Amino acid sequence: MSTAPGARILAAAPAATPSPATTAAATPALAPLNRFPRMMQEWLVNQVRAVESQQNQKRAALKTQADAEAYVASVRDRIRTCFGPEPAKTPLNARVTRTVERDTYRIENVIFESRPGLLVTGNLYLPSAARGKCPE
Repeated sequence: MSTAPGARILAAAPAATPSPATTAAATPALAPLNRFPRMMQEWLVNQVRAVESQQNQKRAALKTQADAEAYVASVRDRIRTCFGPEPAKTPLNARVTRTVERDTYRIENVIFESRPGLLVTGNLYLPSAARGKCPE
């Protein structure tokens, strides 16, 4: 039994009386809604699995460092093709909006412009005892 909301209404409706001409060529009754509930999902999953299999074969064929570097370069080229050129470098205009001191570290709330007018916020957790540069 279908769980679609409209299926109960249609199932409760009286069936139309078929004419003699249509009973000979009658097809099995199908629920009017949700007849193919997973068809699209299954097709998409099959497409993803096929691509995944092809890519796994390509990676398995890599034997040398030169092969691996060429593969990485091809992936980067495909990504650049999909997303377009990288934007021009612009000033970040970064600033600290607030600092919270803890026992052994401090939290700096920062804001910067990844692109002109596009603000990004974040938190930096910095050790209090650190002097100079710290690992990223």
